[in-house]
Amino acid sequence: MAKNRALGKGLGALFTPPSQESSPPEGREEQLREGAVLPLDEIIPNPNQPRRTMDEEGIEALARSIGTHGVVQPLVVRRREEGDYELIAGERRWRAARRAGLKEVPVRMVEGTDLEMMEISLIENIQREDLAPLEVAGALSDLLKSSSLTQEEAASRIGWSRTALTNKLRLLQLPGEVKDLLSSNQLAEGHVRPLLSLESEAVMISLARRAAEKGLSVRQVEEAVKLVNRQTPEVKASRRFSFEIPESVRRAARELGIGVKVTGTKSRMKLSLDGLNQYQVKAILATIEHEEEVISREIAEEK
Repeated sequence: MAKNRALGKGLGALFTPPSQESSPPEGREEQLREGAVLPLDEIIPNPNQPRRTMDEEGIEALARSIGTHGVVQPLVVRRREEGDYELIAGERRWRAARRAGLKEVPVRMVEGTDLEMMEISLIENIQREDLAPLEVAGALSDLLKSSSLTQEEAASRIGWSRTALTNKLRLLQLPGEVKDLLSSNQLAEGHVRPLLSLESEAVMISLARRAAEKGLSVRQVEEAVKLVNRQTPEVKASRRFSFEIPESVRRAARELGIGVKVTGTKSRMKLSLDGLNQYQVKAILATIEHEEEVISREIAEEK
């Protein structure tokens, strides 16, 4: 199995021969590493494919092109214990090749962990600009949940800045209706990102609907959001209060690549921690559970 040091180094770092237990027939292994062909029937789709939807018109156009010129860019696969091959990158080409009636396609074989395969699939699609914004955000979220990577580490591995990754992940916080407008291309990412600064989901949805119906530009949406935020400054000021996060906490958060934010009112506060990995989340939940047990025990003793 490939070692974790290959993670984040791109496809080239994972073009390694498979293990002896699952090696293909003699001679075929070397062919696959150097680039060869496989029957389409031996390739199965990737269950962790970051793409959530497939553009049928685009696949049809690609199928016509493949029917004329063939598959120019090899698909990336890995060998499974069952003896067939799992598709890591190139599902659109795989689907189009099947539609075009091809029996076999060019491939390159890689080997690695599920996490490494997830990263390769994400990077390949991002580099090809082949995913919708919410698909990228969802894939990044899955990558962070499945690994111990911080947002800063994940951003570095895919060649992004931490800010770019955080902004992409924030799209997942949009109301469902706004996500639908983005997914259906009625609004672009530039339209919906300013909406995240609004406190009311109802206002977000209303402004998103208006932007889609009237064909507002990104600049017009930004100006509309500024206008909404300026209209009720007194109300917002009365609701908000200043909560000073200790410098020691800020320093530790910076070192861990975690964003810490406190918002709300004195009677209803909200603590936001951005960029946690699964182990940090489990530690926080365990701490809360422990504190609850302590409080329950103290209440019982008082009675």
